[in-house]
Amino acid sequence: CAPVCRQASLRANPFVANRYRPYGAVNIKPQTSNLKPQTLNLKPQTPNLIPQTPTSRYLCPMHILLTGANGFVGHYLIPQLLEQGHSVIATGRGPSRLPYQHQQGFTYTELDFTNSHTTSAVITATNPDIIIHAGAMSRPNECEANKELAYSINVKGTDNLLQAAARHQCFFIFLSTDFVFDGKKGMY
Repeated sequence: CAPVCRQASLRANPFVANRYRPYGAVNIKPQTSNLKPQTLNLKPQTPNLIPQTPTSRYLCPMHILLTGANGFVGHYLIPQLLEQGHSVIATGRGPSRLPYQHQQGFTYTELDFTNSHTTSAVITATNPDIIIHAGAMSRPNECEANKELAYSINVKGTDNLLQAAARHQCFFIFLSTDFVFDGKKGMY
């Protein structure tokens, strides 16, 4: 995406900026006789929160880094992002188990986000617009049995990604599980 497009996506909310758009044709050429000011007929429109095509005026194709790409959520999220015209840098521990290796816009990079130096190096090299963090140690029984490892992956690893995102001014989207908070009970 052109630098202008990236700057616009980082600085302005296109859903708000494009709320009022011209409705109907407008003659912008001045007439030689009877010059009259032209008015725009503005019609309020609700924003399209899920653009239907990569060429939508609401959305530029983004450069997205996805953690946990070999996992359940990553496996199903990648085709949706590629279909919308985004480039996806899928990351995970170990080699890729994904069937998207030969699709345009898809790359896979091994990443252990518990290592802050590796995390920073990958984010610097890929320069994403958005980081979607879907990587975690997610099995509750494993987390209870290996509390230090779970803390290292789920807390320290997330912190490494957040710090790198802040340094590179990337958007950060964190995905979690209902085992953390089901929306009904808890001290949240």
